[in-house]
Amino acid sequence: MARIEIEQLSRRFGATVAVDAVDLTILDGEFVALLGPSGCGKTTLLRMLAGLLPPTGGRVLLDGRDITNASPKDRDLAMVFQSYALYPHLTVAKNLAYPLRSRRVAKEQITEKVAAVAEQLALTPYLSRRPKELSGGQRQRVALGRAMVRNPAAFLMDEPLSNLDAKLRTATRTELAALHRGLDATFVYVTHDQVEAMTMANRIVVMNGGRVEQVGTPEDVYDAPASVFVATFLGAPPMNVLPATITTDRAADPAGRVVATGDGLRAELWSGPTPDRDVVVGVRPERLRLAARPSSVVGARDRSFLALPTPPGCPVRLDGVVEAVENLGSEEVAFCRVGDVQVAVRGPRPLSLVTGEPVPLTCDPDDLHLFDAATGRRLRWVEHAVPVA
Repeated sequence: MARIEIEQLSRRFGATVAVDAVDLTILDGEFVALLGPSGCGKTTLLRMLAGLLPPTGGRVLLDGRDITNASPKDRDLAMVFQSYALYPHLTVAKNLAYPLRSRRVAKEQITEKVAAVAEQLALTPYLSRRPKELSGGQRQRVALGRAMVRNPAAFLMDEPLSNLDAKLRTATRTELAALHRGLDATFVYVTHDQVEAMTMANRIVVMNGGRVEQVGTPEDVYDAPASVFVATFLGAPPMNVLPATITTDRAADPAGRVVATGDGLRAELWSGPTPDRDVVVGVRPERLRLAARPSSVVGARDRSFLALPTPPGCPVRLDGVVEAVENLGSEEVAFCRVGDVQVAVRGPRPLSLVTGEPVPLTCDPDDLHLFDAATGRRLRWVEHAVPVA
């Protein structure tokens, strides 16, 4: 196991900043996923950890030892590449043994270690085969095994499942998570696939434009996104975001009630005054539900929705028009137009919605997320209901 500390690590390519002063601590035995879109700097960051790319600034510590300028062979970190990087002319056994042979380990130890790793990864029947005779999943296990034989302090993985088909990717995710638990090792895993990050990692580092947007558990980054970027990057469909303004409404309550209003949106939040402020209101598609509709727009097929009133107390209402409905088998996703924004609603099939019909939507106020319109950062609320970034 290993503790990795990244301090103000940066990398420039000419005028382009690929990684911008990243600070991050990866604890012993953690599975940390670096998640973000293409070009966000996650692979550049991983390559600097591996020693394959020198940083422009900052430093990297491994268990307290500065390895910023150490060569890759002196870092005790094993890299697993997206392309597997296996030697095509060598058998599986020789591919697994290569890191040990290059370190002049005794032949008996090599044989013993290769056999143990092959058994752990279910590769024993394939030891005499060459890479071209293996499936994609088997090649990926060989690449992992070649890293494991070294007993490295940590594993660095650069999108290792991206070359696999969907079914095999799902199975290999499970194998990787089990492998991490069995090895109790430190994993740093680069991916653009949010499902991989959410299902395998202890913590997720969401990156954008070379910077860290948020670090947290999968639950943290999904349930409390730190910015509009994180909110809309995670989720399928991603979080709905609508422009709005928060104001104090004194019509129904002399003490005032904080409300968020926008085109097709009204949300009564809590009692008390607040300064006017432009915000972005976010809500997950699975948190939205159909509000009660007049019987004139409810057909015999969906009379059950008459029993779903807007919740009392702090109502939230979005007035939309159905544009499309996608059948996902056990669920449906309806895409509705609310003002100028397309809003997704996800729920059990059938939602009983018809393209072109008006539909009122609602959710619990606690399911709303508020972000500053100018910065995109999440807002928190302090005494006297004053929002701060």
